[in-house]
Amino acid sequence: MLQCQKILAIPQRRHARPTVGYLFKEDLAEILAQPDLRNRGGRRDAVLLSILYDTGARVQELIDLSAGDVRLDPPAQVRLMGKGRKMRAVPLMDKTVQLLRDHMHENHLDRPEQFDQPLFRNGRDQRLSRSGIRYILQKHVGKARSKRPSLNRTVTPHMLRHTKGMHLLQSGISPEMIRDFLGHVDVKTTQIYARANLEMKRIALERISDSSPVRAIPSWQQNKNLLEWLLLCKTSENTHASSEPRSANRNQIVMWSATNQDGLAIKGLGRLTAHSYCLRIINLMCSCT
Repeated sequence: MLQCQKILAIPQRRHARPTVGYLFKEDLAEILAQPDLRNRGGRRDAVLLSILYDTGARVQELIDLSAGDVRLDPPAQVRLMGKGRKMRAVPLMDKTVQLLRDHMHENHLDRPEQFDQPLFRNGRDQRLSRSGIRYILQKHVGKARSKRPSLNRTVTPHMLRHTKGMHLLQSGISPEMIRDFLGHVDVKTTQIYARANLEMKRIALERISDSSPVRAIPSWQQNKNLLEWLLLCKTSENTHASSEPRSANRNQIVMWSATNQDGLAIKGLGRLTAHSYCLRIINLMCSCT
């Protein structure tokens, strides 16, 4: 027993947590626009993908949906059976309601005797499987990649659930409301969207950028005192170079002084000729422009 307790007391190994993958609104809109509404299969795919995003449902929750779980009268909603057989009602947007109404009418699912029938069926008139839903999504993602290069990555059905949670957070919905919407047990699970939301981090940084204590670095090209000193130093050195031997200035110690843009004194001491020192400063500053 003591040995078992020691084993259980060993801390778990720390590992890198993968970031939450989600789609931008433009990428999502392109995927949802791919199904061909002129044929029956395309209309089913359009409704399926819209429900998958609009409700933030898990794949198994979508598979288990029956016609009786849908309410099209205001307020329109679907009833999802989540983990632990916990039931939750999720509202539907107007466009999704219209697509769903047409889908149920076309497949005769709006009749009372059809309430136990699956909402989405495959070609064998059975409930869709996980692999079937994944195939439908990948088919339309492949079509959208030609127009949206940012979709050059793996897009899974669960990513649409993450996308819905991220979009809710970006819209200002509280984490508690998102927890109830997605059916999370703990609000800590919902915090993954706040950690992965780069757009909200960028907005937060922009809000504090105006009051940042970091000072802007002044440009040397706007410092007239420094430019006048460099020109004067170069002119005087040319004059001395014409009257003195070149070797006499080789080890000359030069003291230079100037004033920067903020009015602070800049001083230096070097075993260089004034002419070569000025040339080095000018070359360095020109290379930075």
